[in-house]
Amino acid sequence: MPTGRAASASRRQAGIIFNHELKIHGLQTLAKVLWHDDMRCMHSADRHHIEAGAAGLLYRQFARFGVIGVLSTLLHVGTVVLAVEAFAVDPRAANVIAYMVAFPFAYFAHYHFSFACDHAHGVTATRFIAVSFACFLLGQGIMQVGYGRLGLAYGTALAVMIVTLPLVSFLLNRFFVFQRRRGSSTANMQ
Repeated sequence: MPTGRAASASRRQAGIIFNHELKIHGLQTLAKVLWHDDMRCMHSADRHHIEAGAAGLLYRQFARFGVIGVLSTLLHVGTVVLAVEAFAVDPRAANVIAYMVAFPFAYFAHYHFSFACDHAHGVTATRFIAVSFACFLLGQGIMQVGYGRLGLAYGTALAVMIVTLPLVSFLLNRFFVFQRRRGSSTANMQ
């Protein structure tokens, strides 16, 4: 292994090649490097470039998740309001109905758009169901405590749920359901 000036020149050359590959291959190359077990051997400028790329990927996922989350939330809220106002359904039951309407939309939209997942639906869907059910229980708890016990208007309890659930859901989906595995392609995330 070269030392001194030779090592420095070698790292600079690797940095030039690395930057060139990033321009050509985009996030696919970045993903391969991100999963590299030992980033300590990289030149500090390269590490900075990688960290900036990872933050960009996370930002894009969060933005896409937000778009789908807003659409899913609007679908959910619209269903609750329609059920309560037009059909006089109890808000807690309306929340169950709304969940069953918004769930399939959210899964397929997050799978294809938010996280551009290419994994088999078996494990991913099972994890999504578990996370969604946990978020559903959290939402039901918020509705039960807010509307049922505290006597808040259902709209107020719904507002608390709208703020809380998307944040919890993103974190669980990003780091558990749709997490990138080693060797996973990110070419379609650009």
